[in-house]
Amino acid sequence: MISSLITKSKKNILGTFPFLRNKVVSLILALFVFSLLSWLICLPRYQRMVFLFPGVVNSAVQGETRLVPRVYGRENRIRTAVDEILLGPISVERSPLFPPESRLRSLLYRHGKVYIDFDASIFLDNENLVLNFEKALDVFRESLLLNFPYIKLIQITVNGQIPFEFPFIIE
Repeated sequence: MISSLITKSKKNILGTFPFLRNKVVSLILALFVFSLLSWLICLPRYQRMVFLFPGVVNSAVQGETRLVPRVYGRENRIRTAVDEILLGPISVERSPLFPPESRLRSLLYRHGKVYIDFDASIFLDNENLVLNFEKALDVFRESLLLNFPYIKLIQITVNGQIPFEFPFIIE
């Protein structure tokens, strides 16, 4: 009699265990799907980018990590990065690449190529900066290529003219 009760209880436990296991697996799966959907619907508002700036004491280029607002579209992401670079570094141990009054006139991204046009103030007031204009443009390009590996070409102009190519006239 006792042995028949033990075998019946084993059958009940074994009979209900797969059912419980299926409930646990389905609950875990449901929570995973819910968390994945909520993450896709509510993407993070900020994305991490690294910008390169020269040091104040020495001109060695150093990276600065920032959280920038997440925007949609490659062109808008590149524009946000350019705006952040123009703002300059957060740390006082780093120097800006361009004068504070520098402005982006236009930016166009097409098929891996970025065309950037700055106003003339980016070129004129460079005596307080650590790097000369040509080296600053190289570091600027490195920053963009670091954050956007899909960029194949970066064409930079100042007032619609390619810097240092004849005839280059700043008004």
